[in-house]
Amino acid sequence: METIFINQKQVINLRLGLDLIDAAIIDYVAGAIRNDDLLYIPHPEGGVQYMIVSVILKTDLPLLKIKVRTIKEHLKRMVEVGVFSSYRTGYSFYYKPLAPFYKVTT
Repeated sequence: METIFINQKQVINLRLGLDLIDAAIIDYVAGAIRNDDLLYIPHPEGGVQYMIVSVILKTDLPLLKIKVRTIKEHLKRMVEVGVFSSYRTGYSFYYKPLAPFYKVTT
């Protein structure tokens, strides 16, 4: 994915303490879902959950200049503030979008 769009005012208005890296990850994930580029499986509580691979995010968002560990920390923080819920199966983590600004149609 080559283009990301970040509505900075909307991110600030959410008052979740998100930063530019979080916003870039959210937009990347939203675009990948719209384009059907992410592996997904049913979520135990309904809906679907998506596999977000930190190494692929690092490769696809090179201007962020962040390490895989940093991406994982941002994903964890976004789970803590309610942007995503996470579910682990084996060594894989799957994420379900929760934020009100995050519309997904499947």
